[in-house]
Amino acid sequence: MIGAKESPGRVRYLEPAERGLLLDGGDVTVKSSDGRAWVIRREPSPALRLYILAALQTGARRSELIGLRWPDVDMRQRTITFRETKNGQSRTVPMTDTLRAALATLPRPLKGDGPVFPEREPKVLSRMFARYVQAIGLPSLTFHDLRHDAASTLTMAGVSQRAVMELLGHRDPRMTIRYQHLAPGHLREAIRALDQAAPAHLQQAMGARDRP
Repeated sequence: MIGAKESPGRVRYLEPAERGLLLDGGDVTVKSSDGRAWVIRREPSPALRLYILAALQTGARRSELIGLRWPDVDMRQRTITFRETKNGQSRTVPMTDTLRAALATLPRPLKGDGPVFPEREPKVLSRMFARYVQAIGLPSLTFHDLRHDAASTLTMAGVSQRAVMELLGHRDPRMTIRYQHLAPGHLREAIRALDQAAPAHLQQAMGARDRP
């Protein structure tokens, strides 16, 4: 299975409130054709919620989650191995405590190599997601944006570009570099190298000037 091609320019990440809304749902106002309005509760189905949580906690592609099998989930070592990847190379990533707790509640199939998540066709999963985000007021969000959110969250937490690249399975560094502007103080750290390259007497002079 081949996942959606990643756009080189789009970087969409979620606010904490948006993540909460995605996972737990919320109250929305519905209006009828005659002008009446009432509030109803919109929540993701258990299957969709599980896919959303896994995407946010791993940064995996839609196809990678659909293709995940139980033998590739090591609850003891707390790792997940994605074998059906876009670039054809499997990768093993650590499992978050949040995702591990969710997977621990799932029934194991009698067939040992069964799928971890409820089986859904890729397009069906995308349509489910599109209908849900439309209903809760996040219509511009796509399932692939959950992968962007994971990468953005890691980068904003100060995780190295190399680590993000390995976790998401990027073969082209340019796919990871696009998140770099989100790193805290990354330009300030970079420009410090120019200060350190200045002649010693200038560094000393600037240091003396800055002292009270």
